[in-house]
Amino acid sequence: MDKHSLLSVFLEELSGSPVANPEVIWWSYSHSESDVWNELKVTRAEFGERPHRASEPDLIVRSDDALFFIEAKMKAACTVDFNRNHTAEEKEERIGRYSKGDSFLRQSAENVIDAGYYQLMRFWILGCSVAERLGLDFFLVVLVLSGREVDIEQDFRKHIKEDERKRFMRTTWEDVYEYIVQSDLSGKDWEMMSRYFANKTLDGKRAFSIS
Repeated sequence: MDKHSLLSVFLEELSGSPVANPEVIWWSYSHSESDVWNELKVTRAEFGERPHRASEPDLIVRSDDALFFIEAKMKAACTVDFNRNHTAEEKEERIGRYSKGDSFLRQSAENVIDAGYYQLMRFWILGCSVAERLGLDFFLVVLVLSGREVDIEQDFRKHIKEDERKRFMRTTWEDVYEYIVQSDLSGKDWEMMSRYFANKTLDGKRAFSIS
């Protein structure tokens, strides 16, 4: 989609915000800077994140007017039981660390963690912080299968502060497929994407609900 200039239009239609001159940053790496994107690096440090265990959205798109953090999920859930895999001391440390971003939350960092949204909370706080510093609109997008996380927008929004410049959104792999089908994409790239969506399996079944 990026190669054929489809990604920016897809994000424009999804968000209702212009996406001009987009820079696509994969797993935090900026090709223009030949390093971790500096704006993310600075913000991670502000929240006490260590480089080897720092928050890393799957995809970042920075444009003239908007910033997108996109977290792609196939089998994994968007929620996690933090308390099951961390000590009480680790939890207190994380609460202290991310409470610095309380201005972007509707509830306390502790409540958001207990609700299972530790990862999304980090992305939301860091993304809002970067966008605010750069004067950009911010969109946190989760990309999931159509039958999964169907209530996540309603649920996660109970914990965060949205406004006209900061929004949380869900979209699906099937939405991406339909967009590609309706585009002018053709040739080898279309054949590759078509085969992928038709043949990808998950737990022994077809992964995508497409016709």
